[in-house]
Amino acid sequence: MINTATQNHRNRTARRGFVLGMPDLKIIGALRVLSCSGAQQLLRLLGYSPASLTYMQSRLKRLADTGYLERTFLPRPGRAGSAPLLYRLTRKSIPVLREQGLELPYRLRPSEANAHGYLHLLHTLEVNDVLIAATVLARETPGLELARIQHERALQTDPIAVSIAGEQQQVVPDGFLDLRTGQEQYCLLLELDRGTHGQQAWKRKVRGFVGLSNGPYEQRFGTTSLTIMVLTTSGVERLERLVRWTAEELASLDRTALCELFCFTAADPAVIEPARLFFDPLWMSPGSTYRVPLLEPPSTL
Repeated sequence: MINTATQNHRNRTARRGFVLGMPDLKIIGALRVLSCSGAQQLLRLLGYSPASLTYMQSRLKRLADTGYLERTFLPRPGRAGSAPLLYRLTRKSIPVLREQGLELPYRLRPSEANAHGYLHLLHTLEVNDVLIAATVLARETPGLELARIQHERALQTDPIAVSIAGEQQQVVPDGFLDLRTGQEQYCLLLELDRGTHGQQAWKRKVRGFVGLSNGPYEQRFGTTSLTIMVLTTSGVERLERLVRWTAEELASLDRTALCELFCFTAADPAVIEPARLFFDPLWMSPGSTYRVPLLEPPSTL
């Protein structure tokens, strides 16, 4: 519920004739990609310094007061601690995007933010962190282009139907990245793991990705370039379990040749430097004893 004082403030702001500036357009464009975000993530995505946090918070507040954004608090897992503000677009922002030649890749539902709990929103924010890292990497690496980027929120609007071992599935990756340098293309499907899936649920995910790799992936994304990047935020032991479970499932499907499609690491995507995440040998595949980078290091691009 919006109290009377808040509504009066919004009305006064609207009467003053608020005009969207270029920073506001960039924020709206960023939230089109991320779906839901806080101020600090938007700082990183848009290339502002951490010292600009107050400035970003002020911009976000004004956009919310004038109806372009909806704000909500990230639910707290317990009674202690403060709840950070999160922002998402409202229908008022759709014409703004269209004026820039952009369409919203998903439907907006009123008060959708209030329908999701803490774990769901935390997963979304950690997916954001990976997509932000890729954006920053492309911005800071000469010759590297981020040609396409899709968030789980956009991919959820049209799940990919697959069939594997007599089982039908609807597969929804957590993200899609298309990175290019020269004539090389590196397409990555993201699976962000927070340690919530048990062994059988994870193996079902693996079956879904195997089914996806055999035709439906190329039909959906228009490319044969594919690496399934599995990033867990739940530590090394969880990483080892995921790699073992994946190897077991691929063996049971007689698809061990697909081991190299899967790359795993354990990291905090909000903290690790983007160049380290993508260029350092931090990633491992089932059946392999050594680690590799997701992309070739800049010196060899």
